[in-house]
Amino acid sequence: MKIKVLLIAPYTGLKTLALKLAKEQKELDITVREGDLKEALIVMEEMADTPFDIIISRGGTAKLLRENLNQPVIEIPLSGYDILRTLTLIKDYKVPLEMVAFPSICQGLHAVSNLLNINIPYRIIEQQEEVEKLILEAKENGAKVIVGDTITVRIAEKHGLQGILITSGRESVLESFNLARRLYSVLYKYEKKQAMLEKLIDSFENGMAIINSNGQLCYSNNTFLEMLHLNKTSDTLSLFESRPEWLNTIRELNDEEPILCKSMINGTEVFFSLSIFEQNGSSQCYLIRSSYSENSDEDLQVKIVYSPIHSFTQILGASEQIQKTISKARELSAKNIKAIYGEEGAGKTYLAFAMHGSGARRDKTFLELSFKRYSEQAYKRFNSIMSKNVEGTLFIRGVERLAKDDQDQLVDTLFQLQKKHIIFSFEASSKDNLKMAISQKLYHLISHHSIFVAPLRERVEDLDDHIRYFIGRYNEKYGKQIVGIREEALNLLAKRHWEQNIKECEEVVDRLVQETKGEYIEKETVEKVAPNHSFELIDDSSTSIVIPLEDSLEAIEQKIIQKVLEAENMNQTKTAQRLGITRATLWRKLKNMRDSSSKSV
Repeated sequence: MKIKVLLIAPYTGLKTLALKLAKEQKELDITVREGDLKEALIVMEEMADTPFDIIISRGGTAKLLRENLNQPVIEIPLSGYDILRTLTLIKDYKVPLEMVAFPSICQGLHAVSNLLNINIPYRIIEQQEEVEKLILEAKENGAKVIVGDTITVRIAEKHGLQGILITSGRESVLESFNLARRLYSVLYKYEKKQAMLEKLIDSFENGMAIINSNGQLCYSNNTFLEMLHLNKTSDTLSLFESRPEWLNTIRELNDEEPILCKSMINGTEVFFSLSIFEQNGSSQCYLIRSSYSENSDEDLQVKIVYSPIHSFTQILGASEQIQKTISKARELSAKNIKAIYGEEGAGKTYLAFAMHGSGARRDKTFLELSFKRYSEQAYKRFNSIMSKNVEGTLFIRGVERLAKDDQDQLVDTLFQLQKKHIIFSFEASSKDNLKMAISQKLYHLISHHSIFVAPLRERVEDLDDHIRYFIGRYNEKYGKQIVGIREEALNLLAKRHWEQNIKECEEVVDRLVQETKGEYIEKETVEKVAPNHSFELIDDSSTSIVIPLEDSLEAIEQKIIQKVLEAENMNQTKTAQRLGITRATLWRKLKNMRDSSSKSV
């Protein structure tokens, strides 16, 4: 396949020469057109439908094309022969002359003329608009002859001066053809590698994109475009208009560590990770990764969260337990540091949203910091975030997973820095469990400002509100028109243990909405989708634990170990004796439980 080349000649003589030499080039398919400076841009517009690999021109025209095109532009070089021909022509001129030309022509000719001891005054053109002004200055200076490029000669003659064109000879045009071959060879290898890389990135399950500081797409793989329902022409749009939460997120970025956020796109949750990709002065580019699941290997996960909950009136439920919880949360809202604790999925985050949205911080950032494990990097990043002027809420989760010495270190950090609005979230089923899970120093910090969220099974009267709320959400997602749930179906769900509380309730309603064909969720659909396979295990001390039979054997074992451990006040020796295993075996099983918990967060 031949290399497709477009040569734009600024003057007729160069066009004639190029057409003649083009016939000798076997590897090049050369199209020649005439156009000087802005005329060349018109030529490019006229030939927009014809693809070219390389553009060739000379002087100011090449410079202008390079500034306005994304394609590679080769400038016809000014050869030694070109310079000598011009100098030979003008050296015996008796009238004053000056050279007015673009840098690429002017500097080479001036350097050689100095070597030959030929004094030629010169003026350098930086922009096309300067040409007339420079020629008039030369005329005022007494010049009768102007040496230069096509536009220079044309304007000089317009003002009654003689113009001498610095022309390009055969050897210069041939050299530009050779440059085109070499450049294409390099570009071909690069484009082949780029195509392979793009194909590889397009095969990724997750989306990936780079945007500039205006929110415009610089690059994206197909998965990213599909997730956001965009097309290939979306690079001219600002994604900040449709995703304003990204603009708020990048304002919090000050290092290479990513910040996470979540968006609803056409009824589907999509998780995004944003980080600084490239920084050049005040201009920045950002890397965005997208997926349908929240997964991060960071020891400290940082996420900006947006929620529809902005007040306590939006917290679902009318039970006495939840009303007491809301009352306590209102009371503590003005405190700088407080804690929410309860079982996994009980609604701690919803309560934190309400506390954030009920005061002056409503329009500020809700930044979630979630510890998976302790590391020097995680602690360094935590300190970096704490030292920033975060005006909103810092929602800190997973501190109970850290060693107690590390917890104390975090408390010391909080005391050293300026006061901030901080809400801790702990997975603990009671105040006693919370006291055992965290250090004495941390417990002392939050004990008088802590709020307990009861599990869903202890406030079953709230179940109906949650189910109806999730029906509405998943009606929208799946295009259903379900108006409610039959009483016998609700009664069946009320007997469920709800091990993961509201989180599990949402997952169950999601499946029920998908399976329901009519306007109501029926008992039969509940029996099919969410059978209540649980039994109660009773030990000799009458301490009971409900075990879902659909769990794996490993998960059931872990629940039993945790329950006995709590019954023995976390004494591992007594726990091992009651379970009939050695202390070393218990230690190994507890370690596996901790590792499994870290991976699942």
